[in-house]
Amino acid sequence: MSNPYDQNPYGGGGGVPQPHPKGTQILVLGILSIVLACGVIGLILGIVTMVQSKPVLAEIDANPAAYNNRQQVNIGRILGIVGLILGALSIVYWIIMIVIGIGSAMVGS
Repeated sequence: MSNPYDQNPYGGGGGVPQPHPKGTQILVLGILSIVLACGVIGLILGIVTMVQSKPVLAEIDANPAAYNNRQQVNIGRILGIVGLILGALSIVYWIIMIVIGIGSAMVGS
């Protein structure tokens, strides 16, 4: 007779949840989008982070027993959004400064 404690009462293969393979990549891209938010690079990295995080979060939500790093991916996504906003604001700032510089150069001549 088998021991009832040897069986998994919930069925399935059991297994230990693993981190999603792209979790660290998304977190690093999110951090870099903030660090490099001084222009186009931060904007691009923010967009890439957001695009890559959406399917990864969907995979984690579809099978929460398989992956254990949803919070890491979500933090990377939020950092990507912040980097995207900072990059866009930086670009707007530089456009305004160029327009002011051109306007003051035209007035001075």
